Amino acid sequence: MIIEMRSLTLRDHASLLRLLGHPVRLAIIQRLATGPRCVTDIQELLEKPQANVSQHLMALRAHRIVDYYEDGKLRCYYLARPGLAKLLAGLPANGYAVVRPSPEQVRRDARRLRGETAADMPRNGRGRQWRGRPRWPARPATALSR
Repeated sequence: MIIEMRSLTLRDHASLLRLLGHPVRLAIIQRLATGPRCVTDIQELLEKPQANVSQHLMALRAHRIVDYYEDGKLRCYYLARPGLAKLLAGLPANGYAVVRPSPEQVRRDARRLRGETAADMPRNGRGRQWRGRPRWPARPATALSR
């Protein structure tokens, strides 16, 4: 068994996500996660035309997600990247929760990530920390603004 490892760039990741953005390809990977399957088996499981299944398998093979071996006249496909199937199996069935933190919580988290402490926070003239944006003095009235 030969295991090939290389680091992927962001462009490689984007290309992979585009490829996996098709429901038929995700279904093929899901079916192959249980073991190798021949094209006719995949076609029957997905209830899609053989030409359509072959095109999707060809795209997955081009990105080296699947590969095949020949068993007589049959081509049997298997996952070349089984870790990808584990990653996809970890996707939640009910989607992801949407988090709506308060603006103050977002600012607090940003300060924490920057490593700031309360002592680093700017203070107003009375020795208290600023709340929100700093208040700048009003501009003097000019002849144009009247």
